Amino acid sequence: MKLVKYLVRYSLPIVLILPSSSLKIEAVEQPHFATNYLLLAKNPKKAVPLNVSALELFRKAYENRYTWNDEFPGYTAAVEFKQGRDRYNGYVRVNPDLSVEVTGIANEKASQTVKNGILLIAVHRRSTPFEVAHKNKAFKFGTVENSKVTEIIEDGGKATARYQVANNQIVQVNRLLGPHAVVVKTLDTEETPEGYIATRYQSSFYDTKTNQLIGSEISSDSYRKIGNYYLPIRRVIQHIENGNNFEVEFNFTKLEVISNKAN
Repeated sequence: MKLVKYLVRYSLPIVLILPSSSLKIEAVEQPHFATNYLLLAKNPKKAVPLNVSALELFRKAYENRYTWNDEFPGYTAAVEFKQGRDRYNGYVRVNPDLSVEVTGIANEKASQTVKNGILLIAVHRRSTPFEVAHKNKAFKFGTVENSKVTEIIEDGGKATARYQVANNQIVQVNRLLGPHAVVVKTLDTEETPEGYIATRYQSSFYDTKTNQLIGSEISSDSYRKIGNYYLPIRRVIQHIENGNNFEVEFNFTKLEVISNKAN
């Protein structure tokens, strides 16, 4: 269960933006999995736009996400990390290459947790060209119960993923992660002139052999524009695993974009 806790706490949100090949996903041919977790209905309704390919529709939504551009200089911030009754305060530095440094937190485990949490925020903001993230992938329309969304199936080698797109946003991701299934649903977004940011989403982690829900989490994020970039000011993650609920919280203050002179 330690592996499950690690995946639920730190790794699940990555499936939103990383290419399938990065997750080492292997296709599992199980009818019950396809029916229950990939949301295939017995009598599905097609939600296929006219005169647009699946690749074009997905690419447009992918490129509509808000990301930090190639000139991103990095930033610094004070951080407060809360987990249960424990409180930790320190400082973070996100470098232009999106590497993360944490200082001022003596507890090694807490310091690593903060670092992992910020890395996940940063990786969502990484600007990865579509041709790189989805290289050698084929796209086709799928079918879903909800006629307001369009299902898109991405296939390439052993890796298969299913997405739901609505209003030019990726609102759901379904992937296989080894022997497990991951379903990420976007619950709320923030619109910016440079694209949308998922500010609230639910990640669910299933065992494909038993159909059982292993764990889930709801992440809530807040951003503020500092200089030319939207930076995180708060993240709250509510975890549910084996009937147990717990919460972690990150608060960021004193945010400053790193100046070119500081580089």
